[in-house]
Amino acid sequence: MKGRYIFGRAAIAAAVLLWIINALMWYTGSDNVVEAFTSNAEQYGNARIIAQGKYGTVYLNDNAKAIILEDMADKIGAVRYTIETKRGQDEQTTTLYQEGTNGSVECIIQTIESKAADQSIKAEQYLQ
Repeated sequence: MKGRYIFGRAAIAAAVLLWIINALMWYTGSDNVVEAFTSNAEQYGNARIIAQGKYGTVYLNDNAKAIILEDMADKIGAVRYTIETKRGQDEQTTTLYQEGTNGSVECIIQTIESKAADQSIKAEQYLQ
């Protein structure tokens, strides 16, 4: 008689468990038992790191700017980048850019030129 009592309790426990699983599946709208107990919520993050500074007043040609940007890319692990230079009237911007699946990298050297009182051209370099 005792063995029959244990089997009866197990059957009741199994029935209650199946009822709970069925209720969870109905509540979540899932047809799969595993999906009823798991959460597939994905969280996407966004971060932006900005560093700016003045490099100096020395003139840097395009080759020197490319070397500086390539060294910066090497330090942060960027390997598939492009370098582009845009010129304005009194400024020049050299940009290293890499687009990835999880983010992007952008390093900029901006040169701003101005005329000094003695008509010489003064160049200031800024890193972003």
